[in-house]
Amino acid sequence: YSLLEKKSYEKQKKLLKDVLEKGNNKFTLDSLSIEELSIDAPIKISYRFTIPDYAVQNAGHTMINLNFHKGFFDALNFSKRKYGVDFSYSSTHKLSVSLLLDPQQKIDFLPEKVEASSNQISFSSSYNSSSTQIQFNNEIELATPAIIAADFDACDKVVNRYKKNKSQLVSISPK
Repeated sequence: YSLLEKKSYEKQKKLLKDVLEKGNNKFTLDSLSIEELSIDAPIKISYRFTIPDYAVQNAGHTMINLNFHKGFFDALNFSKRKYGVDFSYSSTHKLSVSLLLDPQQKIDFLPEKVEASSNQISFSSSYNSSSTQIQFNNEIELATPAIIAADFDACDKVVNRYKKNKSQLVSISPK
């Protein structure tokens, strides 16, 4: 909050670019909107971005990973930890990605819904589709501001399930 308050749109955009960056170094933050900026409420940020050359082409199929939260749990390796983890606060991270389809494209494959939870952390990843788009929704919740060593096994199961499924690809091809 203190980094963003009383800053111009351009200054906010510059400050948030590194925080919001997804994919690779070709990431461009096109626009952003801060829907709530109050010390008493969660900050809600909506933004649009582009990543050229992010999709992979193979044998007439275009494959793309819509999960831009792939690295979220990378630093948490509970099986190797001895001491608790402090996050400073509880938080929920929601990601919604819409992939617009060309009228000449069809969906070949959508991953199944995956979710897992413990008392401290949880996630849910799901895909929905229509003839014009694929919608990916990902939610990660850190329900407690700290995780003690006694809860590591339960949390590790959630993190491992997330890591196992974080790189699922959507496949589309010409009709």
